[in-house]
Amino acid sequence: MSDNELFKINVCLKLPAELMEGLKDVASVSGMTQDELITLYVAEGISNAMPKVKRQLFFNRTKEILAKHNVPSSAVDEIVDKFTF
Repeated sequence: MSDNELFKINVCLKLPAELMEGLKDVASVSGMTQDELITLYVAEGISNAMPKVKRQLFFNRTKEILAKHNVPSSAVDEIVDKFTF
């Protein structure tokens, strides 16, 4: 058993029937299992979303810190807006 196998978690997903049919077709053509394909798609989605998520976490933390220093919320919002244009 590989190290990756030790860290796998079983998940039950509910997918629309037409999405499942497409998944089956892509899996059969690509030579991948449906599980491998779903893992690939989820990993790509997370990877694509992560920069935005990290920015949001940074700004949430920034807001908390500025609020602790009694910076008015209107100023905090303006600061965040300047960085997230």
